[in-house]
Amino acid sequence: MPTGTTAGRAPGTEDFDELAGLSEIRSRCDITDEELRRAKELVLSGSGASSASAAGTPTSGR
Repeated sequence: MPTGTTAGRAPGTEDFDELAGLSEIRSRCDITDEELRRAKELVLSGSGASSASAAGTPTSGR
């Protein structure tokens, strides 16, 4: 998945997909509410999921 570019995609589509994925991860209790909040802030600020992972937000199993 390309990062740092918006060319060739509808505005907000990738962000929506990332937010939906985060909600699924949270529903499986793989991340805390606080981790979800921080990851959503990153997505909405334009930093994306790759930055969320780099910031230490886990994306699987506990």
